[in-house]
Amino acid sequence: MAEWIEALKLKLGIYWEILLLFAGAILGIILPYIINKIKSWSRRRFLKKTVRSMAGNEDLNIQTLCSAIPAFQYHTLSLHHSGRSFYLAFPYELRQEVLKADKDFEMHDDWFFDESNTLASIGDKIGIPDFTALMNKHRYNVAHHFINGTNGCKFNRPKYGVYSIRFLNGIGKEEETGAKIELYDTDYFTHRVMRSVYQELKENNHPMASIPQGAIRDELPKYNIFTTSIGINMFLLMDSVHGESVIFSRRSANAAYQENQFKYNSTIMEGLSQSDFDAHEKRVSLHLAAKRALLEELGIRYEFFNPKIQFHDIFLERNYFEIGFTGSVEIDGVFEEAVRDLPAKDKEFELDRLVPVPFTAQSLNKFVRQNKMYNQGLYTLKMIAARHNINVHIRK
Repeated sequence: MAEWIEALKLKLGIYWEILLLFAGAILGIILPYIINKIKSWSRRRFLKKTVRSMAGNEDLNIQTLCSAIPAFQYHTLSLHHSGRSFYLAFPYELRQEVLKADKDFEMHDDWFFDESNTLASIGDKIGIPDFTALMNKHRYNVAHHFINGTNGCKFNRPKYGVYSIRFLNGIGKEEETGAKIELYDTDYFTHRVMRSVYQELKENNHPMASIPQGAIRDELPKYNIFTTSIGINMFLLMDSVHGESVIFSRRSANAAYQENQFKYNSTIMEGLSQSDFDAHEKRVSLHLAAKRALLEELGIRYEFFNPKIQFHDIFLERNYFEIGFTGSVEIDGVFEEAVRDLPAKDKEFELDRLVPVPFTAQSLNKFVRQNKMYNQGLYTLKMIAARHNINVHIRK
């Protein structure tokens, strides 16, 4: 072999050196590409395994419905209006009282997706024979909260609920995951009534509160009268005086549920509403919801900061039977200089404080151990940290 190479070198002469240079250049381009591809494939496989292992967070009572590695692409998520609506009428005899508390309180008549549905027929479908009486009991209880402005019942705003979700796998060359979600119109009063009803059903061990992990995708459509909320839970990732950090928010005394007052959560938590409909694209936009939340809660203007917005997982929060997205927002700059003191419309109402925590396993786990957190905030943190090879421990 050595003799053959020497003969070839003599035969080629100066062209031998050119051939070596050319081969070296090719290897210098191709080899790093191959190595990077292998690393990327290994990382994606590791992340898939890690994320799948967290599909059921029993300690948090949260169920992962769909995950993307590392994040959903624009073409893999579709949120469209179904053309349906679901409203519960505010008790007629109490309407003047609530209008004294909020003159802009929106009123609707009962409407259950279409004219063929009644409370009784829906109750039969989900196995609750006394559903009409149960709903009316909670309708009046929640109505008094709105009249008195208690338990986070301040305003009645329009919002979206989830009519159906179709999960997609193997999209494109990368075999990505995604979902097609159909939404319906509802309002905050209806949402709070359904949450109150769900709490009683859960306390009475209704099967809806404990759907097996393997059946949850198939069972969800059956209970779409309860999925009156879809929202985003997002952490802001940026530098602080501590270095690369995760920004936590502590919710204020105005938290929607009293048990969550002054608990730490993801940086922003926002429900999707009609404000997030993209008229140009004829679809509901998660990015519009994120931009709105960043501005209203933190004072961050998208055009000034140009943040990198990503969505990672779709989940069902079983404590309240709400569907959500985990997400992350990456911004260049130092938190204390660029973001901490920005004025925002809802900042004082929604947030008690913002706290940067170093983006390391040791710092995050210490913070989680020492502070009370929303379950969905802790879930979101765990799922985002996993994309950065950081394991956040869930306390039992």
